[in-house]
Amino acid sequence: MLFFALLLFGAGCAHKRHAAPPMQLQTRITEGGLKLFEFASHAVPQQPMGGPPGGGARGTGGSRSKTSDSKRLLAMLDEAMEQSQYCRQGYVLLGRYAGETVQRLRGECRDRATDEDRQRFPDTIERW
Repeated sequence: MLFFALLLFGAGCAHKRHAAPPMQLQTRITEGGLKLFEFASHAVPQQPMGGPPGGGARGTGGSRSKTSDSKRLLAMLDEAMEQSQYCRQGYVLLGRYAGETVQRLRGECRDRATDEDRQRFPDTIERW
């Protein structure tokens, strides 16, 4: 009985994970004033509802398209930029990465960094 209780306790602890924030904006300002960013969205993989993966025999399941995920990610980035005021004059996307549980966008702001930007936005990107 004690073994069973310890087994259940251990299984419960093994499933606890330190969850990453659902969205994260990281910044880097170069010596020349370029403002770079990386925006990451961490999501739990979603299984289609009702039936096998892929939606069954006809392939019309509940999985989302890559286009809608991309639009959703860009909308979240736009919202993060509006709230943070990091890129006040817009941005240019430089790269995209999509894994199973994280999607990342990298970009550069169209405006240059001010002294206030350097104080408000520390370099949080370790590698560019």
